[in-house]
Amino acid sequence: MSTFLKIIFFGATIQLNQNPITVNDNPVVLIPAQNLNVVTMGANLKIDTSSEINASAILEAREIADRKYPEGCVTAELIALDDKAYLFQNTGMIWSNNRTMITLSAKDKINTKLEFKKVKLKSCNVIRNTTIKWSNY
Repeated sequence: MSTFLKIIFFGATIQLNQNPITVNDNPVVLIPAQNLNVVTMGANLKIDTSSEINASAILEAREIADRKYPEGCVTAELIALDDKAYLFQNTGMIWSNNRTMITLSAKDKINTKLEFKKVKLKSCNVIRNTTIKWSNY
């Protein structure tokens, strides 16, 4: 019950960049307007890859995403308030309304009381014209 209440009161999706950016093998640093709180173990980053994956069906989108961005290709270091870094890496893909997003989740278990102040994002293959979202449900 307490997890459910945390999600209801504190869960959110926050867009981290106001203008589209390009992500490649040179880390992009994003400083959110407010710290990113971990409410549940399902906290993740979503990277819009629609500009790179042109597909008309979910299976086609998955094939392209798996080929272009294999597991571990897209990574983010989330920097906590104590400056400790936590690795998030691509673990899945979302396809809806002809939009494709890669999901990055914590590589290791993270404490639900953490707050992150910075995100360092990179990709083995370029992702152009993208937006980054923090989801915490």
